[in-house]
Amino acid sequence: MARKFSVLCGVMLMLVGGLWAETRLDQDVDLVERVKDALRAEGYDPGPADGRVSEQTRLALRSFQKENNLEATGRIDDATLERLNLSEEQTVGLHAEPASLDDRIRQQIELRLEQEPRIQAARLQVRVEQGVITLTYRGADPTEFTRAVALARTVPGGKKIVLRYQR
Repeated sequence: MARKFSVLCGVMLMLVGGLWAETRLDQDVDLVERVKDALRAEGYDPGPADGRVSEQTRLALRSFQKENNLEATGRIDDATLERLNLSEEQTVGLHAEPASLDDRIRQQIELRLEQEPRIQAARLQVRVEQGVITLTYRGADPTEFTRAVALARTVPGGKKIVLRYQR
């Protein structure tokens, strides 16, 4: 009985570990963008360059995977990375420690700021420590700062936002 239980626990850990690795890949903003760029180059539409895996991204991944005789999971995995010629860049990253939540929050905010045409990202400094987002703004346009704050609020994981204004 104890042997069956330990085997069952081992299998469950392997399954959870595999799902965790896939989830980490889907949450790596830089990797998601490289995958989206590669899918676009192959003629697929993975959606906007926002660093996230949306349903549109999953559909593009499934189509690519089907057409390349891969398991059509709609997830970023080793086989898909290899077929997109991204695996060599990522083999070390798959086994490395995942980026901290603070780093992921900061990356997502910076990516969204760069994509917003009404915000000059160079005027903003973003710092995240223990989930607390600090936005430091250097400029004269308060509406631009307000837009940046609203955008930062859309990023999941932040506990609160601290605002700093410098002239």
